[in-house]
Amino acid sequence: MTTEHVIEVVGMTCGSCSARLERVFMGKSGIVSAEVDHEHGRAIIHADDKVTVRDIMEIVQSTGFDIR
Repeated sequence: MTTEHVIEVVGMTCGSCSARLERVFMGKSGIVSAEVDHEHGRAIIHADDKVTVRDIMEIVQSTGFDIR
């Protein structure tokens, strides 16, 4: 079963930022899909139930961004 997480991401300034964050998400175990929109500062993540909000926060922060 998967869960949808909608998060506000702070610090993205361009399409390359959102593309990089999507690549990082998709490289992580348990992430089914990731759509990141730098213009709206939002990411929609579909993940296995074993992926926690804390896991998602750590992924975002590891790429140099933050969550609002």
